[in-house]
Amino acid sequence: MSRIAGFISPNVSSGPALKKVQDKISSRLPGQYEKWIAKDDTHLLTKSWSNPDNYYFQDNNLSIVLDGYILNQQDLCKKSNFEGNEASLCAHLYKMFGFQKMLESIIGECTIALHDHIDDCLYLSRDRIGVKPLYYFHAAELRAFSSQPFSLLDLPGISREPDASFISRYLGLHYRLIDNIARSSPFRDLCQLPAGSWIKLSVNEAQLQTYWSLQELPNWQKPKEELAELYREHLLRSVERRYHVAKKPLFTLSGGLDSSSI
Repeated sequence: MSRIAGFISPNVSSGPALKKVQDKISSRLPGQYEKWIAKDDTHLLTKSWSNPDNYYFQDNNLSIVLDGYILNQQDLCKKSNFEGNEASLCAHLYKMFGFQKMLESIIGECTIALHDHIDDCLYLSRDRIGVKPLYYFHAAELRAFSSQPFSLLDLPGISREPDASFISRYLGLHYRLIDNIARSSPFRDLCQLPAGSWIKLSVNEAQLQTYWSLQELPNWQKPKEELAELYREHLLRSVERRYHVAKKPLFTLSGGLDSSSI
């Protein structure tokens, strides 16, 4: 897996100032290998402990970085008659269906950052249940994002001042992030992208959308044996998908519900 970050700014686009900002952002993200991709005022980073080639893509129209895994990559490639890494698959799906439909087709634990150079829009997305975090800043002269909020604090125009209301809720609710406001972050100037959401950042506008959420369903009325078989089917499919993308597969048993299921 990787971590991602990036920024779009006409004020930090070249020379020593650009190198200084890139070094500060990269130094606050974990990983041994990094790859910056750039076009005009756009600079995107993927940083990982292994070869980062799977986690970025760029052509004349798009720049993409990705943190995490697409679990149904083989199925999507076969269905669309496409060959390529995860980031290039995202580019292919975006060009075919747009950003929302691309996300709806992906099963995975990943955050995606895509800059469309044609309409100058930055698209950010977070996985369905929020396994991967993503923070962002939006202003007329700066659009920025990162897997970790600390890596954005050295960018010009972003304050280090904490968000007192976020910290109060975090401490008062026994460190339960789930009870906090979904878009809030520990820092006043930074927003967190909610799980199952994506946002389109143009120069002057931010449009937040939800592409997945839990739905209320009627109580199960069929025999419990049928429910058990359906649960088993979903569990085995979920484990199989993760096994195929894991470089060093392992599992741990805690004695809880998941472990008991296994």
